[in-house]
Amino acid sequence: MRLAVLLTSVCGLLAQEATVAEAGRILQKNCLGCHGQAAMSGLDLRSRETLLKGGTRGAAITPGNASSSVLFGFVSGARKPVMPPSGALKPDEIAAIKGWIEAGAPELALGKTPEPKYWAFVPPVHKDYGGNAIDVFYPSTKVADKRTLVRRAYLDLLGLPPTPVQVDAFVKDENPGAWPRLIDQLLASPHYGERWARHWLDLVRYADSAGYEFDRDRPTAWRFRDYVVNSLNADKPYDQLIREHLAGDESPKPTPDELIATGYLRHGPEANIRTEQTRLDELDDLISTTGGAFMGLTIGCARCHDHKFDPIPQKDYFKLQAVFYNTEYANHPLADAETIARNVAENKRIDALQKPAKQAVLDFLKPTRDRMTEAKRASLPEYMQLALRTPPEKRTEGQVLNAKQVEVTLKISDEDVLKQLSASEKARHKELVAAVEAFDKQRPPEYAAALGIKNGKKYSPEHQPGVVSAAALKPVSFGPQNLRSTLASWIASPENPLTARVFVNRIFLQHFGEAFVDTPSNFGKSGSGVKKQELLDWLATEFVENGWSVKKLHRLMMTSKYYQSHLRPRRMEAEIVRDSVLAAAGTLDLKMGGPGIYPYIDPALWQGSSGRKWPGKSDEDPSTWRRGIYVFTKRTIPVPMLDVYDKPDTVASCSRRNRSTTSIQALIMMNGSFVEVQSKKFAERLLREAGAEPRAQVDHGFRLALGREPTPSERDKALSFLRGNETGLVDFCQTLFNLNEFAYIP
Repeated sequence: MRLAVLLTSVCGLLAQEATVAEAGRILQKNCLGCHGQAAMSGLDLRSRETLLKGGTRGAAITPGNASSSVLFGFVSGARKPVMPPSGALKPDEIAAIKGWIEAGAPELALGKTPEPKYWAFVPPVHKDYGGNAIDVFYPSTKVADKRTLVRRAYLDLLGLPPTPVQVDAFVKDENPGAWPRLIDQLLASPHYGERWARHWLDLVRYADSAGYEFDRDRPTAWRFRDYVVNSLNADKPYDQLIREHLAGDESPKPTPDELIATGYLRHGPEANIRTEQTRLDELDDLISTTGGAFMGLTIGCARCHDHKFDPIPQKDYFKLQAVFYNTEYANHPLADAETIARNVAENKRIDALQKPAKQAVLDFLKPTRDRMTEAKRASLPEYMQLALRTPPEKRTEGQVLNAKQVEVTLKISDEDVLKQLSASEKARHKELVAAVEAFDKQRPPEYAAALGIKNGKKYSPEHQPGVVSAAALKPVSFGPQNLRSTLASWIASPENPLTARVFVNRIFLQHFGEAFVDTPSNFGKSGSGVKKQELLDWLATEFVENGWSVKKLHRLMMTSKYYQSHLRPRRMEAEIVRDSVLAAAGTLDLKMGGPGIYPYIDPALWQGSSGRKWPGKSDEDPSTWRRGIYVFTKRTIPVPMLDVYDKPDTVASCSRRNRSTTSIQALIMMNGSFVEVQSKKFAERLLREAGAEPRAQVDHGFRLALGREPTPSERDKALSFLRGNETGLVDFCQTLFNLNEFAYIP
């Protein structure tokens, strides 16, 4: 009898221990992120003492009585939490929490045993695999045919299809070193920088306009785009690129490149109204973009509270904010001091001469404007007129708002005034305006300037600068000056566990269409997780050992047997589809750099956008036949062909473009005026280069568009289509542009 009682007692204790252990596991997994060290709502679950103390709603538990415990009310659904958990608990989990409380709520000791450090915050380890480790992790023996490989390499590295001559040269080269030699030739091409700069510009949310309602143009933003192109072509070490982006202006004697590089800190959307709130939003853009682009961390999630998933406390967010807090907008002059002084002096002289002419225009319009203003004022409701009559210092709060509203309402534009003038008065106004413009024509050319940022005098009063503590292997000391330089040096340090991994992951994604981390700007716990970490670490350490050379990283990946195997085809980006059309048609203008171009956009697509003008007049304008990277990026006016092929909106950093397949893509390739114009040019090229014989035209068309000969079946169908069809050759060319094969990297 005593033995039975003893066994029953032991079994009960074991069951209770299991219930307590299960309750601890459930709370650890679901609740400790917010109610551990963060102690949201004042509640800390890490000890029995703090559970009994509770938070803003009082004690969390009543030992022995689950039904009266606040905590059990939340987990069971009897109470509605202010911020619901990510998912409701299962019945057996709720029962475990109840059993633990009913058992007197024994100590759980949550959070006392630290979790292993998350992999992304542990420095990568280099292992020797006796060769290219990519082929160890992705063993592949079957090599793609040479025509596929040469087209893949050209489109991948240059974003341009190879010419028939280039294809034939590689196919006929039997030298075992032909492939690495081709890679080196392509990496040495100036068009390499144009292709790979596009990926980086997506990431740093580059645009030629400021966004929001006014979407003001940024006439000098293109210098940053050219800086990225030139830096990649020069194989500027990636760690140097980081330092220039974040703190180029803090160099002892900044070079033009270093000043232009700070455009990275200006390329986010710019609020139309400058207030403390919009300033904080701009700082948030800098913190979020810097964290995601360089370190793969969603630091912006810690703006309002400690990060829900990653060990990034809110204080780290404000430490980073303090790094950028004292910055202000700058247009860095790229001319010498003498040129600048001469330019300023000459403009002041012309301003003085022009002032009477400007005043004459104002005086001429004033009588009509005054009459119109008075008429508008008389039509206002009485309460608004009363607000205007009341002296400003005696206005109520409502009258202050009314008066401001009236000021906007009473504004009358020059266009409205001109509508009221007679024909002779309009002619006189035109003469006066011409006198003003005559002085403008005398102004000296503007000296070159770069959109950027500089240090001001306003420091964060509440927070000291710092870095992401979880990724800092040792303390980072900030001095009173050059805060961004200190941050940049920490990010670009070989000891930073994230920077090299994040960049290597991005390059691998672009080459292979897959990544070690499928969320390239989120290496945290809320991201996709990591695959083949050992290979990622090997590539990251090789990247640093090779002096952060991006070109050597390309070569390492592309000379692997895996890259030369049968990879899954990848749809080309919007700009490369457009560039390939121009290249096949023989119309592509390869001029590099300079201000953006304006392809034609149907006015119906942008006519209602606050009176903005889009200069592009025609798809037949050869000045617009440049590479897609040079298309002016207006945030509120996307170019349709690029837009339907998933060009990002540039409002925020884009780490990975969508690759959608939609009917609109087919429609724009079949009916869009750009493709129609280029199809005609392509047909003219075939007549010019292949002659009048249809078979030669078909074969040459396939070689130019797809880098190969047509199959016998394709040739027969094409020839049948051309017979007796007046527009057959143009339609044939447009059909080639519409093939899946044309838009894919093989």
